[in-house]
Amino acid sequence: MIQLLIHNSTTVVISEDEVALTLIEDTCTLVYEYFWRRKGSPRAKRDSRDLRYFDRNYGDFPAGWTGKVCRALKRHDIPFSVVDERKKPKKISLPILALPDEVDSVYDHQNEAVVAVQEAERGIVRVPTRGGKTLIMALTIASFSVPTVVMVPNVTLLHQEYEVFSQVFGEDRVGRLGDGHADYDRDVIVATVPTLSSRADDFFTILRVFRRMGCLLLDECHHVSHGGYKLRNTYFEVAQRCEAAYFRVGFTATPGKTTSLERQLLTGVAGKLIYSIDIEELTKRDLLTPAQVKMVVVDRPHTPTLREILEEQHGITVPARADLEQVFRKHQLPVPKTPTFHEQLREKVVDDHDFRLLVRDLAEHYSNAGRSVIVLVSLVEKGVRVFTEGEYAIKDAVGLSGEDADRNIVLENFRHGTFQVLVSTLVREGVDIPKADVLIMAQPDVQDATPVLQRAGRVLTRSTGKDSAVIVDFYLRDQGVLERHSKARMKLYDQNSFNIDLLGAEDVEKMRNAI
Repeated sequence: MIQLLIHNSTTVVISEDEVALTLIEDTCTLVYEYFWRRKGSPRAKRDSRDLRYFDRNYGDFPAGWTGKVCRALKRHDIPFSVVDERKKPKKISLPILALPDEVDSVYDHQNEAVVAVQEAERGIVRVPTRGGKTLIMALTIASFSVPTVVMVPNVTLLHQEYEVFSQVFGEDRVGRLGDGHADYDRDVIVATVPTLSSRADDFFTILRVFRRMGCLLLDECHHVSHGGYKLRNTYFEVAQRCEAAYFRVGFTATPGKTTSLERQLLTGVAGKLIYSIDIEELTKRDLLTPAQVKMVVVDRPHTPTLREILEEQHGITVPARADLEQVFRKHQLPVPKTPTFHEQLREKVVDDHDFRLLVRDLAEHYSNAGRSVIVLVSLVEKGVRVFTEGEYAIKDAVGLSGEDADRNIVLENFRHGTFQVLVSTLVREGVDIPKADVLIMAQPDVQDATPVLQRAGRVLTRSTGKDSAVIVDFYLRDQGVLERHSKARMKLYDQNSFNIDLLGAEDVEKMRNAI
């Protein structure tokens, strides 16, 4: 009979049954789809490869998949037994000394989430951005009362959550790993993933974190994923090194679809979804600011596809599933190179004179109306500097990127209204700026739920005198790939119950005249 031995991070398989081992290997194999372009080829091709997470050499797989492996064995009538070899860590005293600043009471959904965590002991908690996730983590830590490591993806979150946990538990109980800090002797440690990864083989990290911390909290846990062609990324790797973590809980606003590759990997590391509440519900409870999406319609030139070139320029009708490059060669025609999505985005948007002027004018319109504006960009050279220097500089705007050593000072000044417009590459997730009430997506480069909703969440925080929030996005009408991405973002906004207004050229002109 096959034995499945459950440990904190992995489940070990004891068996020599080749049929059963092959079934487990297939169950723990995920398909990674990607695009690649052969050197000299005019267009990218879709391909896939298998990522195998059951290692026969070690005989283990991520513990969160134990349930699906058991179901697979049952379906094939293969006898097995499950032995839970985990041991609950000893409790310590971790009383709550005070609630964080600006928190008067614990909301119902926060209590609901903590109850779900207590009952499940591991799993994923889905709470929208600005839904009080950090307080839920603090309550979770107090509930379990065991040494805890909180993994965060960046330095901004490191300091932000350290401040909150220090208020809740006291500065002498909370430490940091990252950005020059190495507080190994604390009961609650907030650590950046890059720091833990770089110190993964360090004696103190192994002894004081991986083998001591009985609770692992994964903030922004949607970052747990594969590593492209590799089986796992850094977040995945470090989380699995926390072998003492009996309690394992991931927190995110965007866990992804159940069937997605990223969600399955997250389940393997942290467990299944155990609590979920959406933006619409928190807005109804008056806990999030109602948001209006202003979708500015921008006409962009159309880029012909290979099919259109064949049909319109050469009069060749092509079947639906034909290999277009092969059709060109068959007719002895050179295969034209078609620009990728990012190449089209750069040409039609990022580097475009009219689009840059549009972003500048929209930012100044809202700034002049007394609104606190974030202009979100992807690049320093063609984003932050473009809108803070030279011809397209937004009046009185301040830039913020990873190159700035004084980023915390800049954020604090913006929070306190020292200036009205922040142009940044950094405020995509986890950064708390309650005052901000307008977000301009100056580089609309994504269509997936995770980055879109993480970005939109920057302006949903309730704040004194803040009755509504505005998200300015762009509907790039080019009858091609940019328009498809624009439609996908509109669909996401609609699914999350945002009100959507389409603004045409006349609307934009009125806004410009009001500057």
